[in-house]
Amino acid sequence: MIHLETRRLQLRDWKETDLVPFRRLNADKKVMTYFPKPFHSKKPMIFIKRL
Repeated sequence: MIHLETRRLQLRDWKETDLVPFRRLNADKKVMTYFPKPFHSKKPMIFIKRL
């Protein structure tokens, strides 16, 4: 398990409960402004499984 915490940042391993919010962020055009295009459908899950 990876865990690193500072006053403003927390890094940890992925949790199953992270999937829905992660999908929402990746589908949001404003959040993904500097990416080639927003992720939809199964792409966020494929990304998480690679970690």
